[in-house]
Amino acid sequence: MRFINFEYPKNQNQDRPFQIFAALLHRTMGDFTEQLLFAASLKEMFPSARLDVYYKPDRPYKPEIVSFSPQVDSSWPTNNRFPIDLFDTAGMRPVTGPEIWHGSGCDSPNLILTPSMSTRELLGTFSRLARFRLPEREKWESALLQATNDGSYCVLHYREGGYQYSYKGDYRNIGTDQIEPIIDFVLNQKVNVVRIGHPEMTPLLPRHGFVDLSGEPFMLQACAISRARFFLELSPSGPSALANAFGIPMLRANAIILSGPATVDSIVLRRPVLDPTGKEVNGQSIAKEFPKELHVGKENGYALGFNSIEQIEACAAEMIRSTSNVIGWRELCEDTCQIGAATTIEWPMSTIARH
Repeated sequence: MRFINFEYPKNQNQDRPFQIFAALLHRTMGDFTEQLLFAASLKEMFPSARLDVYYKPDRPYKPEIVSFSPQVDSSWPTNNRFPIDLFDTAGMRPVTGPEIWHGSGCDSPNLILTPSMSTRELLGTFSRLARFRLPEREKWESALLQATNDGSYCVLHYREGGYQYSYKGDYRNIGTDQIEPIIDFVLNQKVNVVRIGHPEMTPLLPRHGFVDLSGEPFMLQACAISRARFFLELSPSGPSALANAFGIPMLRANAIILSGPATVDSIVLRRPVLDPTGKEVNGQSIAKEFPKELHVGKENGYALGFNSIEQIEACAAEMIRSTSNVIGWRELCEDTCQIGAATTIEWPMSTIARH
């Protein structure tokens, strides 16, 4: 018997793109958007790649957010369970998907991304962060122009009761008594304010330079974010994730986590943690828990306070100063954004906080 050495041909998969499948399993807007942004950014690290995403259309904004990402090659929404057996490529597979699923190679990805692999804390680790683009941009910008003219503005959002999909109680909700003074402060700095949110948000006093888009179409609100000078979040909620995706710096006030932004001009102002005597816990002690959420309650004797109006105004003033070059609407940032020097990543990825 004569043995012959066999070698695989070099570059045999040269014509096949690096295939990524992202299981977008989260329900909330922020988590869902951040995982999609992670997958889109990872795709752009390869010279030739394909991105397929799965999601359950259980929130009205999910198809629209996916449409913002030009990096997505194909999406697979279904209200049914997504069987892991669809990735079986051997003979006699127990589950067969649509012909296009197998024909486009979706059943044999090079990488499958789960939510735990695609967290918000990792967005700052990318050297280049993908950018979302608004479909039918001219249509929505025309509507935005009617509401704001073309002046410089920040987008305001915060969490309050009444939202249909709220969860985890009301500890992130804040009242209008904490909102109105901040609006006046920003307006006095010659920066207009555009509020976004759900239709049930509490009406605010009318002011010159204040525009209320809460309750308007989601696409119009997203358009407002994409052109904003900065994003002003007075209590943590999902829409701030879109600021990352459009390249908009943000101020996250009353934050319960120390992560979120993926841009160097952004600021996180955490909520104070009070010990059983009412004294604030040292910030460095809290930072050691980064990026864990600050879970406190009666059972451990600690409580969460709120940022003072003065603290928020000081941070808002810094955001206004650092974005002073934005005179009118912010120029679109549709190209991939360079935020570091590295061209490769390690897996598992390390966490880099750039804000």
